[in-house]
Amino acid sequence: MKRIESGNENRVFKTGNGGGHVSHEADLPELGVRILRDFARIVAAEARLVESTVAGVAQAFVERLYLISIVTVLAVVGVVTVIGAVMALLHTWLPWWQVFGVVGIGSLILAAILKHTLMASGVPFYELPPARNR
Repeated sequence: MKRIESGNENRVFKTGNGGGHVSHEADLPELGVRILRDFARIVAAEARLVESTVAGVAQAFVERLYLISIVTVLAVVGVVTVIGAVMALLHTWLPWWQVFGVVGIGSLILAAILKHTLMASGVPFYELPPARNR
């Protein structure tokens, strides 16, 4: 008994117990091609998704880096200018070596105050990363 279905060549063979089984061996190459085509399509879609995501993240990072750089440069210029103005003002009453000493000590005291107010007390100022066990 042989059966041909629309477009697929399935063969029905009689077995010893009277039942038949369908041989799908002719469909294997076509199935392999379809699997590879679907896999390639999925990989291409994932690659496009990753590319668009990475490009967007990279562009946002660069824009943020530019803004942070500009703000940091402006802040440093402002701080240096204010310190220079304070030093010029102090120089009207003190010699330069005393002005530098006063500004230096004032900077150290300000740094200590900011460290204690802005950082939690349990966090060390500098912490080495833990050793990696191999």
